[in-house]
Amino acid sequence: MSKTTRKHSDLIYALEDKPPFYQTLMGAVTHLLAIFVPMVTPALIVGGALGLSTETTAYLVSMAMIASGIGTWLQVNRYGPIGSGLLSIQSVNFSFVTVMIALGSAMKKDGLHEELIVSTLLGVSFVGAFLVMGSSFVLPYLKRVITPTVSGVVVLMIGLSLIKVGIIDFGGGFSAMSSGTFGKYENIGLGLLVLCVIVAFNCSKSPLLRMSGIAIGLLVGYAVALMLGMVDFTALENLPLITVPIPFKYGFSFDLHAFVLAGTIYLLSVLEAVGD
Repeated sequence: MSKTTRKHSDLIYALEDKPPFYQTLMGAVTHLLAIFVPMVTPALIVGGALGLSTETTAYLVSMAMIASGIGTWLQVNRYGPIGSGLLSIQSVNFSFVTVMIALGSAMKKDGLHEELIVSTLLGVSFVGAFLVMGSSFVLPYLKRVITPTVSGVVVLMIGLSLIKVGIIDFGGGFSAMSSGTFGKYENIGLGLLVLCVIVAFNCSKSPLLRMSGIAIGLLVGYAVALMLGMVDFTALENLPLITVPIPFKYGFSFDLHAFVLAGTIYLLSVLEAVGD
């Protein structure tokens, strides 16, 4: 990229540029926090919406982190036909939040206990992963059908469907809805504070501040929440400091009807990946 072209672009650095150490470090921290939040939030949302115990929700969060780490390692390093060889971060897809809540709620109404619900949701997710892997082999043939317009519309619709999730979190989350504190000024004010801090730093002319905007916004919001007494650690008192997640801890269950519904979202995630 020439200097003339870069003047008319929002890019801070071009492809072959080498940022200074401190900017690189802050960029790495920012990406880590930006990755960590969407990595654990879907598990927290699903656990809260289904009323799962703290131990079970912590297990979902741990497994999400383990799976994301393994997936990222395979994508970046590439082993044979597995992986892209690119710096492609594998995190949790928010597209599955709504469908997992719907499936779990339906099973809960049918009287299924918590362990069976979790084992079924994880079993469906496990099989669905192979559906995505299989779809990747036919993507070259689908490019004639999945035009940029089609994939762009899919990404747009997924984004629009997530507005509800964002608004619920902005108002305090599912826990606030159950406790009757949803939409309180403290919750909305805290969300606006984080949003304003990120936008303000993103508008800065300093590359270091621009690259650090998300990290600073998250840290400021967390610090203010601590001062306001909005962070509760009581649920973590009886949990060990370090836990090693055990795959299929709650068993392996599979429901065909749930898989048909979740499988549709898995196929849509393929279109979303193409759009991205």
